[in-house]
Amino acid sequence: MKIEVITPEKKIFEEENIKRVILPLTTGEKEILHSHVSYIAQLGDGIIEVERDDETKSYLTVFGGFVEVLNDNVKIVAFVSERKEDIDKMRALEAKERAEKRLKEVKDNIDIERAKKALKRAEIRLKILDLE
Repeated sequence: MKIEVITPEKKIFEEENIKRVILPLTTGEKEILHSHVSYIAQLGDGIIEVERDDETKSYLTVFGGFVEVLNDNVKIVAFVSERKEDIDKMRALEAKERAEKRLKEVKDNIDIERAKKALKRAEIRLKILDLE
């Protein structure tokens, strides 16, 4: 299989010889294997796991978008996506602390949903850093 991950800004990831892809969808996790039926779905927020034929893996964050599977090509168009190696741990920790502080100190001018999303994104970024 081949996988391609693009965002509005740039191509994040592209590789061939992929054994499987695990995606976070809005409806739950989905595993894509060789010869998967044609498929289109909406991505949720989470981690994309890419396993190559040689058993090595890569991980990417994804925050919304769509996936299309067609003829052993997995094309992901994400609103936001990052490769594991591009994530700054200190920045993610600071974002998590800011979001937690906003949610604890709820004031009239605080957008609760935005703070919850920021917290979830920071937690996903930190979680991906613990994956081998």
